[in-house]
Amino acid sequence: MKQVAVGLLLNEFGEVLMTMRGFNKPRPYMWEYPGGLINDGETPTQALAREWKEELGLDIVPGEWITEVKLILEDTLVIHVYQVYLKPNGFSTQVPKCREDQHGMAWANPAHSVCWRIMVPSCYLMYPSVNDLSVKTATYFGRHR
Repeated sequence: MKQVAVGLLLNEFGEVLMTMRGFNKPRPYMWEYPGGLINDGETPTQALAREWKEELGLDIVPGEWITEVKLILEDTLVIHVYQVYLKPNGFSTQVPKCREDQHGMAWANPAHSVCWRIMVPSCYLMYPSVNDLSVKTATYFGRHR
């Protein structure tokens, strides 16, 4: 069984940052929430910080635990889902960068994504929790969807 940590970064519209898997990965060209495998001796939040730095070049602060989903594909995956925040970086704004093995990234409304984007299977299992968080975030900022 493999342990995975996934982070949800939301903007004021309740959109979540998603990345598209590259052609050389399993399930190529599918959208996913950034994250990755938890190494031995690592906590889920430590793995999140490392993976976001490696994958997107962003320094994040893991926040609230959102949900956990179990998925059986080639291996059994236990996916720990957290909300994440950008780490304050003085006066500069952090800008995410795609790695060469990623095809793209986008801000996505979870309700639209579940209908219109081809996502990795775990994203569909996370949808109820992700959508609830999205609605709460948009409402907090007065950006009703």
